Amino acid sequence: MDEEDLSDDEPEDIILNFQFDTWGENKEEVDKQRKKVRKLLKQNEFVLMDNRNDFESETGIYHYADRFSFMVDAEEYYLE
Repeated sequence: MDEEDLSDDEPEDIILNFQFDTWGENKEEVDKQRKKVRKLLKQNEFVLMDNRNDFESETGIYHYADRFSFMVDAEEYYLE
């Protein structure tokens, strides 16, 4: 956290990070579900930070991982 993110030594903003994983045997279905989730998160001000696509050949499963961030006002976060 940078100094400009603090007021009276208290955080002004909080950044929440998480990873959403999409798994499946059908590539088209995994792509479809991933697009739905990405669209909903972006509409709600989540920012896609990183992603990874993997196919596990031993199991035949597609595994897509998307990492998102979301910034909230610290006062609102602590009040809930």
